[in-house]
Amino acid sequence: MRVGAIILAAGSGSRAGVTKQLLELRGKPLLQHAIDNVAASRVDTGVVVLGHDAEAVDAAIDPGDFTVVVNEGYASGQASSLIAGVWALPEWCDAAIVVLGDQPGVDAAVIDQVIDAATRSESKIVIATWQGVRGNPVLFQASLFPEIAQLTGDTGARALFQRYPDEIEAVEFGRPMPLDVDTLEDYRAVVDGG
Repeated sequence: MRVGAIILAAGSGSRAGVTKQLLELRGKPLLQHAIDNVAASRVDTGVVVLGHDAEAVDAAIDPGDFTVVVNEGYASGQASSLIAGVWALPEWCDAAIVVLGDQPGVDAAVIDQVIDAATRSESKIVIATWQGVRGNPVLFQASLFPEIAQLTGDTGARALFQRYPDEIEAVEFGRPMPLDVDTLEDYRAVVDGG
């Protein structure tokens, strides 16, 4: 299975009041941690989707071999960034794994476990669960890309979860979900936690 990663990093960070992709964590921008985690995993290619303050974020990160795309319509919601990422993946991808740019605790081992489960599974969707709670990353088989391209709004791919409840395989991690940095309090918690 050839897997492309989509790193979602287009949001405005309105709840944090800053461009959170640029917040410094252990000497580098928050977004760089997600990029580095994905690069260390067994993905075959990757796309970093920027939006808000894209020029400054692009200048601050090192995407390595990954493609950077700018979603000009990011304000319409996460679905538009997911679509931009899917369109930017090479046609040879068998699946896409979606990683949040503000979740530095999702490391390469987590990403690889989801990919490994997908290679053994017949399911269209493989999702990480944390102590029984669905979270990220989420892997979608390429057969779903046309439906992803029709998504709208800020709910991401939840519509697909509702449409294919019997096509979802969970990978349970048995520990608390890694923190999303949505607010400055979240950021301080991530900094304090390591």
